[in-house]
Amino acid sequence: MTLEPRQLEDWLAGQVQSPNRIELVIYEGFRLYPWMTAAQTWSRFETCEVIGVIEYLCRTNGVATHEQLPPIKKPTAHVAPQLGWTFQTDGTQHSLDAEYHLAYYQLRLEQRSEPHQSNQKPRRA
Repeated sequence: MTLEPRQLEDWLAGQVQSPNRIELVIYEGFRLYPWMTAAQTWSRFETCEVIGVIEYLCRTNGVATHEQLPPIKKPTAHVAPQLGWTFQTDGTQHSLDAEYHLAYYQLRLEQRSEPHQSNQKPRRA
């Protein structure tokens, strides 16, 4: 499911205020690196605005957040298939990136809590 920023805000508001609300939101962080400054000239930094909305909605509704940076996607894309994981996306790179972030989070969680690696596939909300 790919949403425009305003659609995402409305969808997330419904999710965090639901009686069966989600417990955790994992989002991709944003950093303005020096070599990207020219490309961002006159930018509204909409990504930063959306991240702020995510953090606000989650904080005010008692939902945990976890930021992950973009570099985790490449190693996750390499390791996940070796574990037998497949991803169900709507065909966009953005959706696939979101699934990589979920898989990475779950892999790290398993590494912290279990002495062995699981072949359990990631679940989506």
